[in-house]
Amino acid sequence: MNAFLPILLEVPADAKARLRRDYDLYATDELPAAWEEMVREDYGLEVAGRFAGLPLRNPFGCAGGPLCRNLLQVREASEAGLGFVTLIAARARDEAGATMVQDWRGLESEAVLEGHNGDRSLTWLECGWYDNLDVYAEFLRAALEVAGRRRMPVIPAVRFGVNVRGQASAAEARHTVRLLQEVWHGAHPDQPAPLEVEVLPEMRGLPAAQKKAALLRALRDAVRFLRASSEHPKYLHAGLKLGMAPFDAAFQARALEAALDGSEPPAFLVLFNRLRRYERWRGSYRAVSCGGPELARRNFVALDRIRRPVEFSALGDITTGRRMVEYALRGATSGQMHTVFQLPESAYRRRTGNRVDKALHELAFHPEHGLVAAMLHVKAKTGVSRFLDLDQAAEALGATAGIDSRGAAL
Repeated sequence: MNAFLPILLEVPADAKARLRRDYDLYATDELPAAWEEMVREDYGLEVAGRFAGLPLRNPFGCAGGPLCRNLLQVREASEAGLGFVTLIAARARDEAGATMVQDWRGLESEAVLEGHNGDRSLTWLECGWYDNLDVYAEFLRAALEVAGRRRMPVIPAVRFGVNVRGQASAAEARHTVRLLQEVWHGAHPDQPAPLEVEVLPEMRGLPAAQKKAALLRALRDAVRFLRASSEHPKYLHAGLKLGMAPFDAAFQARALEAALDGSEPPAFLVLFNRLRRYERWRGSYRAVSCGGPELARRNFVALDRIRRPVEFSALGDITTGRRMVEYALRGATSGQMHTVFQLPESAYRRRTGNRVDKALHELAFHPEHGLVAAMLHVKAKTGVSRFLDLDQAAEALGATAGIDSRGAAL
């Protein structure tokens, strides 16, 4: 299955004219506080999403990283009306503070926006959580309070290191899972605690085959391992973030199969993390991440190899609502973004508000590649009008197989 949207979306003339007016209007006026309801009433579209088992007002979220590492950023995202935020990932630690995750991230991020043939992608020096796990727990506590005023979900994230046998530290898992679960249940006592987990084979210098084997073993057992570390496993919603940066799309598909066929399947997935390379720096290593259309193409190849029902949040080149819909055609229930919040001012039509306000205006209402335009195209072709049902339209819509929305062959 290869469902891509055409370069020129086919939107009914009256809806296209209304969308152009709304795009122009909200370039200067504030977006309605409940713009999703306005879209439902004016365009007949339901744009609600879902992530980690939680309902979202819209499918757009900020991916964990430098843009989600302090309370001000969480507040800005919430006030702008973003669907959700994933916090920057902390390293799993035991009670003494020890961790298996190697410290190859800096404390500050350096970002460079690169462009080629009209495409934009953000390449940056990765930064990690700057403090210990107790401080991260307090950050999570405060973020849940701030975001809760606007009912915006906030998802904590953790990285676990695994050894050559694919094993993580039981002591790290017990301390980390129990601490974050306690904070979550302090704010939401009746809801399972979501936790986005990435496992990293800490075996720099070993052959790729050994790293792959260790990672596959870790993914098969990760959720069972995490739930066994919890005092209240029924109230833990453990999800896995997959990012096979050094490997190809075929291995991405194998890793996805391993996660789904493991001893306990994940409650949700994040697919797939940004491309990553390591650079020598001051006698050690540092990680540099990049995304863009190349990442999206790899992701689509991997997702098209496996068509299985699983809740996943998409990650990779979501700089337009059109791209978000293309992921939803493959089953995504939400999307996480970096680059769209870091574009130069000239890339946004809106001139007031913060970067999240401006990005959301483009993502939702751009008349040529926004979410509303893309969903109107799908609705005209298939009758499907709910974002969460777009995967049902994929087969009927796959008329442009092999060509992505920028016209690039896969």
